[in-house]
Amino acid sequence: MSRTMIIEESKNAFIEALFQLLKSESFEHITVKQLTLESGYSKRTYYRYFKTKTKILDIAFCKYLTSYHDYLLKSSITPDTIPKHWIEVNI
Repeated sequence: MSRTMIIEESKNAFIEALFQLLKSESFEHITVKQLTLESGYSKRTYYRYFKTKTKILDIAFCKYLTSYHDYLLKSSITPDTIPKHWIEVNI
C-alpha cells in the first residue's frame, strides 16, 4: 500500500470516528482522545493531519463536497431536471 493510501486511510478513520461519535454527542463535547480511541489511531497521528479539533470538520466537508461534485458530474441531473429530481427524491 502506498504512503498516500495509508494517509487517506487514517484520515478517513478519524472522519468516520467523528461521524460515529456525533450520533450520540455534540461536536463541542467530543474530545481528540475519543476520536483516537474510536479510530484506532494515535493522538500524534491525529495532530499530524488535523492541527486543531475543528480542522477535521473542514477536511470532512471538503471531502464530501468533492464526492458530491463527482456524483453530480456522473449523474443525469441538469439545471432543467433539478425540480423533477428534487420532487422524486422528496416524495
